[in-house]
Order: sequence, then structure tokens, then C-alpha cells
Amino acid sequence: MKSFTSVFGTSWLQGRKLLPLLISYTTNFTGDVVDLGCGRSPFRPLFATARHFIRVDRYAVDPEVIVIDDPRALPLESSSVDMVLAARMLGDLPDLPAVMRELARILKPEGKILVYEAISYPQHDLPHDYWRVLPAGLEWAATGAGLSVTRVEYMGGYFTNLALHWNLFFAGNLTRFAVLRPLAGLAVTCGNLIFATLDRILPRPALATDYFACVVKSGAPDPEAVSE
Repeated sequence: MKSFTSVFGTSWLQGRKLLPLLISYTTNFTGDVVDLGCGRSPFRPLFATARHFIRVDRYAVDPEVIVIDDPRALPLESSSVDMVLAARMLGDLPDLPAVMRELARILKPEGKILVYEAISYPQHDLPHDYWRVLPAGLEWAATGAGLSVTRVEYMGGYFTNLALHWNLFFAGNLTRFAVLRPLAGLAVTCGNLIFATLDRILPRPALATDYFACVVKSGAPDPEAVSE
């Protein structure tokens, strides 16, 4: 999670917005959570009080991960999970509506799906990179599964998006050469600070391409909801 918490991290601008939102749902959370498409589970520390933290992925990242071939058929009982975390992974699902129906199946009443999506992220995890899921697309898939999107928050603005590409492409390419790695770290830090300042001076939330969303099974209003 250091990438999101440190000004030296490549996702710091997103983390400044994202982490407080996640914390508002995970503080004192004592239920069962599924980290879907977990990878290394960078947000696991936020679920310190969860009863069970179930990690699911198509890859055996480590022995704890439950490896699945088809996210439309999760090896979990119906109405058994309180929360699902879906971080930067919805676009890796070839059949998003069917997966949303499966998540609705495993969620308990009032259960939530916490979504973090980056809709301008470069191609990754090929060949499993199918879509970029915008909030309207998420709402369409959720509604078809009997779920409700109760909150959408954009991460920063236009310059937060530029920072992502600056950190990945310019600074990221510098890290390929050992002699330039200190310069890469400086480029990330300076870029983060400059783009954060520009986002404050010229706020354009509608031009942000990362967003957080909360999806609820029951369709009841989300007491945390304060959309921008």
C-alpha cells in the first residue's frame, strides 16, 4: 500500500482520495470480506478487524490465495459474505454482468462491494484485459444483478490522471537503468507534488479517470454516501 500512502509512491495522488473513502467503510468492520482479483492484496491492512479476509485470484500469488478459473462460479456459499473488494480488476472480467450476479449471490443482505477502478490505466494482465468500466457501465451491470450503486467519488481531477501516466511511463522507464533510479524517484515525487498543486488550482473532478464506488445488495440508501 506504500504506493498509495507515500508521496514517493506512483499512486499517491489517487491514494489521498481513495484511502479515506475505504477507511470510512472498513473501520471497525468485523465481517467477512472477499478480495476479488486480490494480487498482493495491497489494501489488506485496512481490514485489520475483519473476521475473515478471503483472497481470490486467477493466479496462485501465494499459498493463501483461492485460485479460480471462472469468477462467475465462486466457491463460496450464498449470502455468506459481508463485503467484496474489487480494486482495479472489473475490466479484467470478460462477463461483468454475470460476475455481478455472482457477487449478489454470495453477499449477505446489506452487503457491499467496494470498487476502485482506473479507466485510463494502460493495458495490463494480458490477455485478460477486456474493458474500462465507467460509473455508468458499473451501474448498468449492478442494476441487472439486483444491486444498487449508492456512491461514486472521483479520484482528484485531470492532473491526477496525468500523474498516473507520468509515473508509469516517464519515471517508470527510468527505473530500468540502475544509475537512473534515484532520478526516477525524484521525478515521481516532484510530479506528484506538481500535479497535486495543479489539481487544487484547476479542479476538474469530471475529468478524473479513477473512481471509487460503493455497490449495495439491498438497494437501501448508503449512510456514508456523499457524492461529488
